[in-house]
Amino acid sequence: MPVIERDVPSTRWELSETARDRCQALADALPRQLAPVILHSGEPKAHQTADLIAQARGCVADEDSRLVEVRRDRN
Repeated sequence: MPVIERDVPSTRWELSETARDRCQALADALPRQLAPVILHSGEPKAHQTADLIAQARGCVADEDSRLVEVRRDRN
């Protein structure tokens, strides 16, 4: 889960500590043979998720502008 801040648009939310822990668990559960690069969108949550997994698995995280989150009508 992200850290929900009512006066911050959801596109700018960051990962909570629980979510960071879950990223570590995900990194541990992924197959040993990963691609050398993990692509992510520009949202902080996606960037943080990719960075945490890449660090744990010895990969590189890189933003790809073609990747976007679900379009939202409201923040």
